[in-house]
Amino acid sequence: MQTIAELIEAQGELSPASLIPLLQATQKEYGYITGEAIAGIRVATFYNQFRLVPLGEHVIEICRGTACHVRGSGLLAGLGAVRRTPQTGIHS
Repeated sequence: MQTIAELIEAQGELSPASLIPLLQATQKEYGYITGEAIAGIRVATFYNQFRLVPLGEHVIEICRGTACHVRGSGLLAGLGAVRRTPQTGIHS
């Protein structure tokens, strides 16, 4: 497994254009964006594609799009607040 420093070095000079590929490489290597990676890359992200905690065995996703909202997905929003550690096997 490559270290964060090695992933950053492999990416070359950090620039706005290299940020997303670097985050993708980090997530591919570790399964999520580690605290060390955020400190090393010096970024926090709002992108949904990046995880800041490891996933559990089961992932529950609730559609938040307009069509889903109209069909009542908002009623399930309380379920999305439940987060358990990977040891429990559940992550939403």
